[in-house]
Amino acid sequence: MCGVKVVCVTCDLYSKLIPGFCHFLEEGWPDRPWNLEIVAGIEQSWFEGLPYSFWFYGADRLWASNMLAYLQQTSARIIVLVLDDYYFLDSVDNALMVDLVAMMQADESIGYINLRPWTDDVLDGTQWQEWQKREDRPLVGEYDKATAEYLLSLQPGMWDVAYLISLLVEGEDHWTVERAGTERARQSDKRMLGVLQPFPMPYLNVTRYGVYRDGSREILVSRLGEGSEILALLDEMLKERIRGCW
Repeated sequence: MCGVKVVCVTCDLYSKLIPGFCHFLEEGWPDRPWNLEIVAGIEQSWFEGLPYSFWFYGADRLWASNMLAYLQQTSARIIVLVLDDYYFLDSVDNALMVDLVAMMQADESIGYINLRPWTDDVLDGTQWQEWQKREDRPLVGEYDKATAEYLLSLQPGMWDVAYLISLLVEGEDHWTVERAGTERARQSDKRMLGVLQPFPMPYLNVTRYGVYRDGSREILVSRLGEGSEILALLDEMLKERIRGCW
C-alpha cells in the first residue's frame, strides 16, 4: 500500500532500544504490508545491519521539532506511529490494521485512530479510554473533543500526516505535545477515533522515567535469555537513570 509507513521514533539517549524494537517487530508483525522507517538523531553502531530505512534529524531539538522535521519531508500520507520502547511481544493483528488504514484512506475526515483501547499496558491493568462506540463503525469509537482528556496521545496510533503536522508546535517535549496538542485538537476539524477491543498492537512498554519498568526486564529475560545482546544493550543504557531527552 503506497502512502503508508510504520514510523518508530527514538533519540540518542534511548537509541539502544532500537535493536530490541526491531527484533520484536519482526516476531510480532512479520506480515506487515508497510515499510518501517526509524526516525533517529545520529547514526549509531548498534544500528548497523538493521535492514530498515533510517531518517536522521541530527542534534536533538525536542520531540515536536524532531517530528516536524521528519513529517514535513515524508512521502507518506498516513503513518502508524510508535515509540522506541514499545516492544511487540505478541502478534499484531495485521488484518485489522489493514482494515483501519483502508478506513482512513476512504474517509479524509478521519485524522487519527488511537490503536490502544486502554490507558496503560498489561503491567498496569486495563482502564478504558474515553471514546464512544459508533454503531456505523464496529471497529472504532469516536472521541468527544470537548471532554476527552487525551486527544493527542503517543500510544500507538494511525495519523494523517498533514493533521499531525497541524497539531505540533516547534520546541515542545513529548509530555507537552500530548497536553498542549490535545487542546489544539479540540479546535480542529478532523475526527479522532480509537479502536475497540481487541487491541491490534499489544506491546510491552520497556522503560519509564529513564529506567526499566517494574517487571519489564524479567519479561525480556524470559523471551531473550540472560545472555542476549539486545538485553546487554538495554542494561548498558539503563545502568543509571536517564535524565532528560525530548
